[in-house]
Amino acid sequence: MPARFPFKPATSVNEATKPLEACELLIADSQRQIWAVGNRFMIKVKPYHAGCKVEIDNVSLVQRHTNMPAPTIIRSWKDDDRFFTLQKRVPGETLEAALPRLTQQDLTKIGEDLGQHLYKMRRIQNTRMEMVNGTGVVDWRLLKPVPEARADRYSVETDGQLAGLLAHRIRGHLEESLLEEFMSQMPSGQPYTFSHSDLHEGNIMVKDGKFSGLIDWDLAGYYPIWWESVNATSLLDPYLSPGLACPQALRWFNVYQAIRDAPGEAETLEKLGNYLYKHE
Repeated sequence: MPARFPFKPATSVNEATKPLEACELLIADSQRQIWAVGNRFMIKVKPYHAGCKVEIDNVSLVQRHTNMPAPTIIRSWKDDDRFFTLQKRVPGETLEAALPRLTQQDLTKIGEDLGQHLYKMRRIQNTRMEMVNGTGVVDWRLLKPVPEARADRYSVETDGQLAGLLAHRIRGHLEESLLEEFMSQMPSGQPYTFSHSDLHEGNIMVKDGKFSGLIDWDLAGYYPIWWESVNATSLLDPYLSPGLACPQALRWFNVYQAIRDAPGEAETLEKLGNYLYKHE
């Protein structure tokens, strides 16, 4: 039944037909949706499962132990088979979007500021490689899924255990003696260090030519001490402090990744030969 005295505000034709812009869909895929709500907030939607709250745990840890700018979690809730998180947005835009307008001086400053925050994060360490909630790590760039594996999350305590997991993914691509020789040169992963583990241009926020924060903390956890440096975008390599770099680990993992993902190719074999027999 209509209202007794309906209210009909006077509007122009253009105003009446123009939708009120309040939300914008930023990302949509099979695993998540991210909505911008106005200019200050965002809502993340993902399938509900055990451990889906890990980003909240990660951000809480970072805010307790560092002054790293990260999204402020306002509220989270479960709705049927979905999990919602309302966050306050980190100011600015992604480094990827801002890059065409940035100068070398801007990149140097961004790299220096980010490096200082990463140094502080390195102080957060653990005896095991695992997520903050105690489950195994899930970054497939480190431990690529294998068809016969019973698990897709892995926790380790020793370099030997880590080397075993990594070797399993390239066993059969090399003769066993060559595999053992190569794996024996894996840099130590200890101490396992809290890492963002997804440090690329789309997750680094900048404003007015300065670093303003990191977003998307879902993959963060305790990883090998060299993983953050090895896995990070190469864009900032010239600008981050040398103390954050792990050149030996980067060289080793570059060869490992080639063996794992492009076995038998001439370039892979050349990389392996150069590493083993010209290694300094």
